[in-house]
Amino acid sequence: MRRMTNFSRVQDQASKCIAKLEEFSGVDKSMIENIMQYAKQLTREEHGEIDSFIFMSQMGKQFEIYSSTLLISMYESIKRPKASGLSVEDFCKCICVFLSDRTDIKAEFVFRVYDNNKDGVLSRYEVQQLLKTCIVNKDNNEQDMHDDVEEGVHELSEIVSKMLNIDNQGLIHMEQFRKMAKANSMYIELLGRCLPSEKSLQRFIARLSGKTPYEIRDEFKDEKLETLDGLRKGSVVAKKETTLYPINLDMP
Repeated sequence: MRRMTNFSRVQDQASKCIAKLEEFSGVDKSMIENIMQYAKQLTREEHGEIDSFIFMSQMGKQFEIYSSTLLISMYESIKRPKASGLSVEDFCKCICVFLSDRTDIKAEFVFRVYDNNKDGVLSRYEVQQLLKTCIVNKDNNEQDMHDDVEEGVHELSEIVSKMLNIDNQGLIHMEQFRKMAKANSMYIELLGRCLPSEKSLQRFIARLSGKTPYEIRDEFKDEKLETLDGLRKGSVVAKKETTLYPINLDMP
């Protein structure tokens, strides 16, 4: 009887979590159930959390997000204070943001990733540091490459500052960023890509659609072990960080 009660409690908690994520993101309930089953296959057995390496590997493998700088910040922005890893619910919330059609929650998610020191605002310094990960440079000379990047960051910083309407204190606030993204969704990832490519997103949706949670469990049951095995064998290779520039920037 006690075992049945515990099972019912777990089921009830899962149902509440799914309902909360559905309301938050607008993602279909059946898809959220499958996302949750996928997430459960990535957890560590001892405490049911997803560690940083598994998270970053899955972001690259499933969603083509490779920037180590942004992935570390993304992980820290999702992880709860004092937690040793990501909870299943918080990982699912991240995936639901990816799948949602709501620009406001995407903008808030991206802003929190960009906000490296987690003080609620983006400073001019943070903007400049983020832009360094976005610049394409083909020069093999290390000093020339450094000089080119610094020059490019300075020029881009001036352009982007005007586009983002940085205030007199050199800060960008969440609401300001959200309004900018709503006016032009292309500005959401102006400082680096931390949302999935359209191709990878559609591939992920197709993989989870039309299946039961049990089928998802079987499909992803070896996902964590394959990643860890690749790490042990040295076959997990980090891809080059995705760069954004040069691109054409249209001033508002």
